[in-house]
Amino acid sequence: LRSFEEAFNVSLDLNESDGKGDGFRNCKDDEMGKISILIEDFEPAFSSAILSLNCNSKLHLMLRIQGNMVGMYETVYVRDGEKCKLTLTPNDDETTFSDIVQYSIYDGDDDNNMILIHSGDNNISDANVDDAEVEFQHIPKCYKQHLFSYFDESSIYANKTSVNHQAVKWLLEGYEKQSECSIYLVERFFLAYMRFTMNIDSWE
Repeated sequence: LRSFEEAFNVSLDLNESDGKGDGFRNCKDDEMGKISILIEDFEPAFSSAILSLNCNSKLHLMLRIQGNMVGMYETVYVRDGEKCKLTLTPNDDETTFSDIVQYSIYDGDDDNNMILIHSGDNNISDANVDDAEVEFQHIPKCYKQHLFSYFDESSIYANKTSVNHQAVKWLLEGYEKQSECSIYLVERFFLAYMRFTMNIDSWE
């Protein structure tokens, strides 16, 4: 794991083991996907909550949330199509407390059009850690290039009940990865769209 001294435009306290992760500033690559995290509000009750981002079981970012991070973005680079999980946990496992963290996760960065992945307002305590986990899969660039002209991409992550979301999710989880940026991607999307529109449980 690499260490870093700044995140969300804030200097970190390395004595507190802040700032760990791979896929961070030293790994900038425009061919990779960009996941941006915005801290919208933070009300610490006892000691700062820990924010971590894991993609494909690899730690990309881990740090303690600080009050001066509010209103700031941090962008992490991930491989196209990776499955990620953002977790907020107590800083001290032996202490029961409740931090209020309001945050948003975006696909993209503030230099490009960002697509909302998740917006949350969580009370973080050792009693409800499960409520502070968000799992998502980064949508590959080729999906965006070939599919986003057919529908409004702004809700493709956040609106999990939409037919578009369900169809893209099915493609991402596609049988034997047949849908992974193949020449048949658009056709398979519309087949999946029809399936979920008509509430067909299987292809049989």
